[in-house]
Amino acid sequence: MLSPSLLRLSLLLLLLIHSSITFSLRSSVVRPTLNTIDPEILEGLDTHIVPSSLDEHPITVYSLKANDPTSQSPLLLLHGRTWSSLSVYHLNPSTPTDLLSTFPSTCSPYMMDFRGFGLTPPDSTNTVTPMTCVEDCISVLKWIAKRHNANPNVSMNSNCRDPFLPSLIGWSQGALIAQMVSQSNSKYLNKLVLFGSIYNRTLTYPESYEPEIPLDFRNTKEASLEDFTIEGSVLPSTAKAFSEAALTVDPIKARWTNLHEFNTLPPSPDQTYRITDTTPVLLITGSHDPYSSPRTQIELFEDLGDRGGGDKVLVVIAGSDHASHLLEGSRGRWRKAVMGFLEFGDTCSLGNGDGYTI
Repeated sequence: MLSPSLLRLSLLLLLLIHSSITFSLRSSVVRPTLNTIDPEILEGLDTHIVPSSLDEHPITVYSLKANDPTSQSPLLLLHGRTWSSLSVYHLNPSTPTDLLSTFPSTCSPYMMDFRGFGLTPPDSTNTVTPMTCVEDCISVLKWIAKRHNANPNVSMNSNCRDPFLPSLIGWSQGALIAQMVSQSNSKYLNKLVLFGSIYNRTLTYPESYEPEIPLDFRNTKEASLEDFTIEGSVLPSTAKAFSEAALTVDPIKARWTNLHEFNTLPPSPDQTYRITDTTPVLLITGSHDPYSSPRTQIELFEDLGDRGGGDKVLVVIAGSDHASHLLEGSRGRWRKAVMGFLEFGDTCSLGNGDGYTI
């Protein structure tokens, strides 16, 4: 039997070993940078650094090398809660699962990373908040509009918008950011696509300024596959490629806080929705999306108001889940619905207020 002094010494040694292992694990996790990331991840892309108007923080933006600002209509894509745009939208360059390179030649797609995601470094708080994302996104939209020589003063009417103003696609939690952007400053927007939005009119986020996870919390392979919920809907090779890319680009989980800022999205129960935004909007979701059910999308459809007579369309992709843009059986229909909406002129021939399943 160990004496009390030996027992205390043993416990101290165990504590030191545990602390050493923890420190070693944390110190071995390194965020990628432009200089250290695998070049294959950026294949076919140009990278741009856009300073945020909020505090000059560098926001990393990606575009296709073939983008032509003089003749193509721009489109900005926002990622969701956990993974960078690089893995969400630029998976397997030159293959059908690479969304970015499959947009038509008339479109000039861009992606951005929120703070602490991908190649956008975290700020001094080591957190990311909804309103910070909104301000950063507006900064990028203004930069894109200027790059494409767009006139934002033509965008005050839903039936008269400069086609060289950027359209905006937000996925999952990024769809909430896109909705907040449109509600707060739609001057620099052409059209809005809310894809797999996790909008919930009955959910009130508690006011909290503390992140839910500790600093340097590692992302995992299991977490990278959580969005593929329908068995057999995604090719094993696609799932593997997504997981590897996601963990390479985002080895450390971003620390969201101030989620109560999303509480400004639903209308107040004692008043009609006060939205003045007339941006044409497409809602698109999978019929089996566990985070974005057709019911909540119908509620969002109602809560978005009449858009000042502008187009408002709801699409439900049958047999698809949260990542319908990557799934073998649905990504073609996803692209058809999104590009059909974006490419129609001032009056969308899908019909104002229509909803349908493809």
